[in-house]
Amino acid sequence: MPSVRVLYCSNQRDLPERIDRLRARAAAVRAEAGCLEFDTFRDVEYPENFAQLELWESLSAFDSHWQRSKVAGIFCELENLVAPHHGGRPEYPRRDGANAAEFYRHQLFLPAGTTPEFVAKEPAERIESLRWPSRSGVRIVIQTSTDPADDASFHPYSAETRAQRGCLEFAFYRSLEFPENNLHLELWHGPPIVYDQHFYLRTLHKLYGIGLARPPSKAVERRYGVAGFEFYQHGFFTLVGDVWQPEDPAERLSTVRWTT
Repeated sequence: MPSVRVLYCSNQRDLPERIDRLRARAAAVRAEAGCLEFDTFRDVEYPENFAQLELWESLSAFDSHWQRSKVAGIFCELENLVAPHHGGRPEYPRRDGANAAEFYRHQLFLPAGTTPEFVAKEPAERIESLRWPSRSGVRIVIQTSTDPADDASFHPYSAETRAQRGCLEFAFYRSLEFPENNLHLELWHGPPIVYDQHFYLRTLHKLYGIGLARPPSKAVERRYGVAGFEFYQHGFFTLVGDVWQPEDPAERLSTVRWTT
């Protein structure tokens, strides 16, 4: 049974006032059955931007969690996460990224040796004779454990990347509880090939020194969670009653419940 990756993002004017409550809630949820990860993060460059990252060992584990917690809701007002507020509210626009609720079948990736691509970490999930279609933007979730003292060196690199075509988000976050935990979020919109173009630009740098180099960072010991690369076909979700569904009604189907 697949595990479930959950990501909530919002820009919060009152985030400093919520941090103690967020830490207490995170500790409580981590004790629930089936919770593999529940961590909260703050953007190091735009500190009003907040991310909550969850990982549930199965669909049923997330279902049980949501049935218990739906009365309490999520960390912010739902209206902050859905259209027309993906870019923040008019009085408080988001400077990078998108306010959103996102749900994915969890999958880890790794670089495919010498070829410029990523493949499923689990060999049984790879296929050589078929390539599935890419129909949406690309959401990237990367977790590492690095020294926070290196964060400022990434600002010029991030700014250069955000200026590229189709880049909606390129951000580095730090855990509110485990400061060595670094969450890197990318969101690429437009035709899926836009992300290919970005990746090839980075490949050109490695080969010929074109553009800015990714700054080095010092790896440190991780106390919580698992590091890795994740790639998803991006989608926004919203609550319909008590059920999370695709935000676009055209992506909902009443007669069939697809499996992940």
